[in-house]
Amino acid sequence: MKGAHNRAEAVMAVVRWALLAAVFALAAGTTWRYWGPGDTHATHGPARFYCPMHPAVTSPDPGECPICHMRLEPIPQERTQRVLSGDAGVAPTAPMPTAPVMLALDRRQAIGVVTEAVTSRVVRDTLEVPAALETPEGARSEVHVRTPGFVERVLVRETGVRVSRGQTLALVYSPSLLQLQQELLLASRWGDAGLGGASLAARRALELNGMTAQDIDGVLRSGVPMRTVPLRASAGGTVLRRAILPGMYATPEVALYELAELSRLWVVARVPAAELWRVRRGLRAVFRADDGSATAEGTVERVEPSLDDATRSARVRVPVQNLRGALRPGQYGQVTLEGSEATAQLLIPRDALVDTGDARYVFVEREEGLFEPRAVRPGSLLEGRWWTVSGVREGERVVSRGAFLLDSESRLQAALSAAPTRDGGAP
Repeated sequence: MKGAHNRAEAVMAVVRWALLAAVFALAAGTTWRYWGPGDTHATHGPARFYCPMHPAVTSPDPGECPICHMRLEPIPQERTQRVLSGDAGVAPTAPMPTAPVMLALDRRQAIGVVTEAVTSRVVRDTLEVPAALETPEGARSEVHVRTPGFVERVLVRETGVRVSRGQTLALVYSPSLLQLQQELLLASRWGDAGLGGASLAARRALELNGMTAQDIDGVLRSGVPMRTVPLRASAGGTVLRRAILPGMYATPEVALYELAELSRLWVVARVPAAELWRVRRGLRAVFRADDGSATAEGTVERVEPSLDDATRSARVRVPVQNLRGALRPGQYGQVTLEGSEATAQLLIPRDALVDTGDARYVFVEREEGLFEPRAVRPGSLLEGRWWTVSGVREGERVVSRGAFLLDSESRLQAALSAAPTRDGGAP
């Protein structure tokens, strides 16, 4: 009995080890099937299922996506036919490295994908470039004293104030000017005695030291020297800067006021060297401030002959009127230079264009939920909102919002599709 018991235990032990070996063999076979160096589960037979989130992931059998773990869905018949036929009806090629993206409705809503139709409009040949407002050369002036003195009273105390030519800005006491006035009055009395030359010399000395003819005549009429001499505006304009205080000692090298005539400004545009052939004198130009606060119109007056070394662009000058003061020097914006020829152009929203520097493309909705990257050639911006392009057809819908996120998904799927398997083949 004891020997029979031992034989039974030996048989059970062999059975247990056999079952354990079978389990290990089954696990190893499954692992080898999915992860071994041979073909993957996605390449055994024709692909009949795919992941809506990652269309590059396909399989002949139902299952889950190894990336997002979504359930694989049957490949639509139209998509299979398009892949097999190559869809020869579309001439433009997709930029690399991108791939078409299939998104379900809930996914499109989650990332905020919005599409708009490509439209056609008859527009003039336009060029839109950045620009800034500048004070014209010769419109600025400074106010200095010619003879040192003490500021006794400041009459114009604020910047932004408009003053007229000859207006009194401050009163300055200068011992030198007081002495020259006394010499003028003495010489004028000598002039009555037949020494008129001395009077002219004294008057000339006062003029050279900053007194105006108006003030000199006032001294001669009154016969009394002015203790404080008016500091007058050398030209009319707006006070841009003030560097004067009561009691300060003013010297000739210090600009006490800086004035500018702002009723006429320059719109200075920066046109790239490659686009200069489109710009000439007389072109109509429309300036729009970036903050939308003002617009102005004018014509191109000058295209400077030299290029900026850093930006490789040339300055284009457009004088504009600023009678109401809505424009301000230093203000940035965009200027649209309009040509004379009008042609029909295809337009897409500005945010629809994806520009990587190496490629420019849009995402075209080929069918419900399927977005295809399409290389395009952009022209110029129209009204700051639309690109004129070639490479798409009127009526096609392009992604106008969410293109950045769609581009990221497209690049990810292209990278997954191009990644080699362990045997060197495609995934």
